[in-house]
Amino acid sequence: MSSIAGSLSRLSKAEITQLYRKAKRAFRHPGLDILLAPKPRELAKIIVVTPARIGNAPERNTVRRRLKAIFYEHELYNSPYDCMIIVKKDGVDIPFEQLQQMLVTTVKRGIAQQS
Repeated sequence: MSSIAGSLSRLSKAEITQLYRKAKRAFRHPGLDILLAPKPRELAKIIVVTPARIGNAPERNTVRRRLKAIFYEHELYNSPYDCMIIVKKDGVDIPFEQLQQMLVTTVKRGIAQQS
């Protein structure tokens, strides 16, 4: 794993609080919400919120790993937005391809709206 990949989801408690305050909902789905906020540093970061009520630990970790992989593979860390994804109960059943389409499209649409 690249040194960039490991640091994309490491945020301090203060950074998480600031991200949550500035974030605006960019996409709503029965399985998840995607919030975007302007990034304060060189690389955008991602935080995935997976409450315990949505499933057991392996299910939550699978969703978290998938979303982080999409963020890294599509180089969304170069976008002008930090990304917060709140996963809901139906989110653990969303196929990888659909997650990929939702996340990439939402971030690119956010970039287009900024221009």
